[in-house]
Amino acid sequence: MTDWIVVAAAPEVPLSPDSRAEMTFTVTNPGEAHDRVVFVVEPEDGTSASWFSVAEPQRTVPPHGSVAYLVALAVPPGSPPGTYALRGCAYSADTAPEETSRRSGRVVFAVPATAPPPKRQRWPYAVAAGLVLVVLAVIAGLVFRPRDTTPTPVAASPAVSGAPSTAVAPSPAAGPANVTYEMEELLPPTDLVGLQPQDVVQQRDCCGVTWSGHTQMFVVTRAQGWSLTVAFTVPQNGTYTFSDIRTRSNDYANTVYVIDTTKVGGTFVGYSPTVVTTGWLSEGSVQLTAGRHTLTLAVVGHAAGSTSYNAGVDAVRFTQTAA
Repeated sequence: MTDWIVVAAAPEVPLSPDSRAEMTFTVTNPGEAHDRVVFVVEPEDGTSASWFSVAEPQRTVPPHGSVAYLVALAVPPGSPPGTYALRGCAYSADTAPEETSRRSGRVVFAVPATAPPPKRQRWPYAVAAGLVLVVLAVIAGLVFRPRDTTPTPVAASPAVSGAPSTAVAPSPAAGPANVTYEMEELLPPTDLVGLQPQDVVQQRDCCGVTWSGHTQMFVVTRAQGWSLTVAFTVPQNGTYTFSDIRTRSNDYANTVYVIDTTKVGGTFVGYSPTVVTTGWLSEGSVQLTAGRHTLTLAVVGHAAGSTSYNAGVDAVRFTQTAA
């Protein structure tokens, strides 16, 4: 049975002037076998399913592979203004949906109120007529005023300095970016699936382990199929290597990362008989633009010896390797 991972590209999408939008969802198969996935939109908050269309909703996904779904949104004219929401849902085509369904975080969009057409005003015509009268009066005054024949003295031109202008030297180019976050500093999550806010905590040093900053982000849960998303920023466009410091223990789950809509790195096996930290691990590279992005941590099962689905992340780092 495939434990699908469904991630929305953004938690909010703006509508175009004609009340349309497009949004992307990434569905990842963390299993070891090919599986056929069906992707559907689940409307919320009064949203109608008829507003959405999905191209090729059923696809085959290879092991550890991902597919991207483009969802088109068209809000009918006259729809009530307000904030609407939806989730992406994926399930195995050959299994009962209730057994394998996995959902993304909420995606919201706002339908603005339609402004009434402006009433035709008469005062601009009166203003225009008044301006015409003023212009005619000025022209008449210029034409019929007496000429002044007194010569006008000419002021001497000031001497022109021969000093050269001072050029401003360009600022030196910025070097490669290297951004490190204590994972707990990125809390609270921007989205939770299968978790409650109290399931994600800041854990102080314990169990013979000292974390960077003496704290780690700790997910405490017995729930399967959970994911959490946090937001981060990078200062400039480029290719970045994503690294992290992880924790292992006897009740930790296996997890994967998704940055925006791209799965980065492989499956991290969280099980260890005792509590240990990994040191910095290089997970992989990702292309990022300057500004805000999302980092999703999703559970994909656990090792045979693990007793729960907990997870711990100490710190993450984004190191620019190319512009």
